[in-house]
Amino acid sequence: MFYATSLDEALPADVVGRYAEACRRFDERLRAACEHGADRSILYVHLYGAPYTPDEATREVLILESSLLQNIA
Repeated sequence: MFYATSLDEALPADVVGRYAEACRRFDERLRAACEHGADRSILYVHLYGAPYTPDEATREVLILESSLLQNIA
């Protein structure tokens, strides 16, 4: 959903604003998913087509964010 949202809805042009808005959208969807609980009808698919769990998807996003933040600093 994080990637789909960033592609479907334009993000701000400036780097800090874009990062903040993408994080806000991700947090919003993560909260909604946590409130909804496990839904076996939802399939989480890696960018390369391999399915993975919500925990794996979240872990990957956090790793990517950490990498991005290291490159900004």
